[in-house]
Amino acid sequence: MNILVTGATGFVGAGVVRALTRRGYHVLGLVRNIVKGAALRESLDDPSLFEAAVGDMWRPLSYEPLVARVDAVIHAAQQTLSGRWSRRTINAMHQSDALMTRNLARACLAQSKRFIYTSGALTHMGRGDEWLDVAAPPRPCRLAQGHADMVNELQTMHAEEGLRATIISPGFVYGPGGFLKLTADLLRRKQYRIIGDGGNFWSLVHVDDLGEAYCQVLEHGCDGTIYFVGDDAPVRRSDVI
Repeated sequence: MNILVTGATGFVGAGVVRALTRRGYHVLGLVRNIVKGAALRESLDDPSLFEAAVGDMWRPLSYEPLVARVDAVIHAAQQTLSGRWSRRTINAMHQSDALMTRNLARACLAQSKRFIYTSGALTHMGRGDEWLDVAAPPRPCRLAQGHADMVNELQTMHAEEGLRATIISPGFVYGPGGFLKLTADLLRRKQYRIIGDGGNFWSLVHVDDLGEAYCQVLEHGCDGTIYFVGDDAPVRRSDVI
């Protein structure tokens, strides 16, 4: 099978590319920077299984035609937030994701292709000690409101139009060079604020495990389903001190 992966050089996207190519899939990776795309290709066990295509989330013509070249689409791209996060920059991130998601979903629907969308744990906030399952209604923070809106749209398109959409909602993704390193660096510089007494739950998943989860969903997942992906247990401050 040939798979289109958006955001292929991103932290999550690169993990998905590594997992797919290890299983022998041919990957067409949408990248912003062809140099980074070439570096990712050379880092793979079998570089011949990866091809980079340059695209921009704001320009549908740079990625929508690629759907015709593949059997399924994995959307892992996200606009990078630079500088101070504000309502304006967060809204722009949501708008770029909505534009790309809708165009890819429509192309997949027209061509009967599988579409796997990447959401995130921040769509379900403030549940305390409750375990989260697929029956839990979304309660997104501002940063994740765009993901929650897209999940709702995709599920509606699946139910009403037959879109072969599946959603993966990972916990906080960690691994070499990832989010937890940034968090640790901020903590060391005393620039990271811990809310409450530090006993908050944090659902995590390693980037390589998440990549394998995408493969499992691609091969065995059910259309219209949300898959929450995390480690065996959430982490609290008391678990690691």
